[in-house]
Amino acid sequence: MKLNYWLSIEAKNHLHHAITEILGVESNQSKGDNWLWIVTQNENDQYFDFINVFVDLLTSRKQKLQEFGITFADISIWMIYWHDGQCNMEFDPERMKKIGNAGINLCITCYEEYENTKPELG
Repeated sequence: MKLNYWLSIEAKNHLHHAITEILGVESNQSKGDNWLWIVTQNENDQYFDFINVFVDLLTSRKQKLQEFGITFADISIWMIYWHDGQCNMEFDPERMKKIGNAGINLCITCYEEYENTKPELG
């Protein structure tokens, strides 16, 4: 099992540095006009509370992002899950309410993991 959590902000490349400064987090990958912060969680890693971490970070800096023309409609949070066998996930109502109230999209992608291979994201 492996999980990637993406904080994705759709913004022109010339705004990427400003986003990094505002959030205090380096983009560790860019895809076109998307600023991305990707956090990887492997099977034995401590749980990364991606919804709370990402939403808290964004809501605390919402006004500053808006000054650069970035709205929460430009932002999505991704959970990308490589699994072996059945794929199940569960989110508690408080986290769902939090992300819903913020107006941020939650995207989930699951890939079946095959022996020694993982699909390329790209």
